[in-house]
Amino acid sequence: MKTTIKLFFLAAIVTLIASCAKNPEKLLVKKDGKWTAISTTTLVGFGTFIDTTDVTFTDGSGTMTDNAGISTPFTWSYDKKAAQITLTQIDGADTYVTVSNVTEIETDSEKWTMVSSTVNGTLISSADLTSVMVLTRK
Repeated sequence: MKTTIKLFFLAAIVTLIASCAKNPEKLLVKKDGKWTAISTTTLVGFGTFIDTTDVTFTDGSGTMTDNAGISTPFTWSYDKKAAQITLTQIDGADTYVTVSNVTEIETDSEKWTMVSSTVNGTLISSADLTSVMVLTRK
């Protein structure tokens, strides 16, 4: 269950990697800032979860804080050629990596769709795990 929760929270983080500009190359993570993310994550066998988290970005890293006040640090990278964001979270011996694309851009929000997710190097099938997140500037 801990892995399920971590995947859910990491998926929420991915939402927060885009800017609110019309150009996907302008990433919010290039600027420090605070965002609210609403994520809808479906994990086969566990159901669908909707969660709201606060995310703070600093240069190349960030912290996500859930509704219980638990903060989780992460790092990020952007592949400009593929137009994909990769988020990495290390929790003890476990490493969670999520890759996402921007699927909608509005004036003050963006929608991200998860492309892939791995736990300790093992790919989680997109047939088993899907996540769509919307971020809004605070």
